[in-house]
Amino acid sequence: ISGVTIMAILESGIMGPIKNKVGGYVSAKWKGINYVRSYVVPSNPRTAAQTANRTRFGAVVGIAKQLLVPILRPYWDPFYAKMSGFNAFVKETMSSLMPDNSLFGNTLVTKGGLETPSLLQGFYFPSTGVVAVSYNSITSTNGLGTDDISLLIYHRPTGRFWLNDKGSTRSVEEIQQNIPTGFATEDLVFWLFASRGTGNDFLVSDSIGGEPSEGV
Repeated sequence: ISGVTIMAILESGIMGPIKNKVGGYVSAKWKGINYVRSYVVPSNPRTAAQTANRTRFGAVVGIAKQLLVPILRPYWDPFYAKMSGFNAFVKETMSSLMPDNSLFGNTLVTKGGLETPSLLQGFYFPSTGVVAVSYNSITSTNGLGTDDISLLIYHRPTGRFWLNDKGSTRSVEEIQQNIPTGFATEDLVFWLFASRGTGNDFLVSDSIGGEPSEGV
């Protein structure tokens, strides 16, 4: 009928079940029993705190997508049975972001039971783009001089990462990675972590990170 909008369907007369909406009420079903309840407009809260949380979550997911292949699959997935390394990283990192939703040195980019490298210092040489990080070869728990050392570098303004995966060992006491030239040191963050073994014998350490000083 022109000008008439059907909002509900009476399936078995006025006392039978209905479909869709009648006035301020909607039909529903519970354990096979039809009933009518008040219609409530679904809420989509947008308080400042909720908006900030959504923004933070989106930032962490974006970071996790970049780290999925180089970091999360090889260094997180082996240690989680009931969730993916991706989801574990997002959960861990939600509470460890800078105010601008970037990562900082205390963020754990790897997490495990192998002894963490003892960080000494890191330098970035703006003219050549070299990042050089030194660490102590001395171990006190389960670390070995033959453990692989990896270096992950992060540029906050662009969100880019560079990884030197297993590019050195503990006994060498230094690892380097080339990145673009001309960055400001305060915009860079780096992390070291150790790993050893394969399969069921695979171990990885917690990462340790910081900001490099400017090298000359």
